[in-house]
Amino acid sequence: MKSRGPIIAAAAGVLVSVLVAAGLILPKMGEVKKVNDQVAVAQAQTAKLTLQVNQLEDLASQATKLRQQLKALNIQVPPNADLPGLIRDVNAAADKAAVDLTIITPGSPAAATTNPVSVVPLQLTVSGGYFSVEEFLYRIETLNRTAKVSSVTLTPGVASGSSSGSGVPSTAPSLNAVIQADFFTTDMSSGPGTQFGHQSGTDTTSGSTTTTTTGGSGSGSSAS
Repeated sequence: MKSRGPIIAAAAGVLVSVLVAAGLILPKMGEVKKVNDQVAVAQAQTAKLTLQVNQLEDLASQATKLRQQLKALNIQVPPNADLPGLIRDVNAAADKAAVDLTIITPGSPAAATTNPVSVVPLQLTVSGGYFSVEEFLYRIETLNRTAKVSSVTLTPGVASGSSSGSGVPSTAPSLNAVIQADFFTTDMSSGPGTQFGHQSGTDTTSGSTTTTTTGGSGSGSSAS
């Protein structure tokens, strides 16, 4: 019995040591697992924030390009009808094409059916040689403002002068062209029935304004 005493005491000591170690280590293991879980969540949030930062940096690098594109779009489809500026552009196109721009008839703005813009219609009456009229159409369709020519009506003009005794005109006959062109604005308040404001010569029954130009090639007066 005396020889078993030390063995039992040693076993009891080992058991106590194991219990003490378990009491100390197990709670720490739980804390370690909790910290590991928090680290995993923080790493996921860091990865998400890093992605967002990269996206913002990419947008910042494109900001100049986007501003340039927006500026170009505001010129092509301006934020208002700007009828006086539009008439000046049309007059300049007539001058460069060497046609006589005799009548500009603005129509009432109307909302487009397929895009969130308003349509600003203009009816243009010009006269000149075939190639001059063709160049005028080209210049209208390539103005800084986006334009769509929806119809062109051509009629022969009168040739001036004739060769002696032959009855053949000395110059080619001119053409008279009535052109329907649509321009656009992002101002949706320029919707159906909207007028361009008070201008002389306004037809109160139809809401349209006719500007008659006089003089030489493209010498039309601008609406104010």
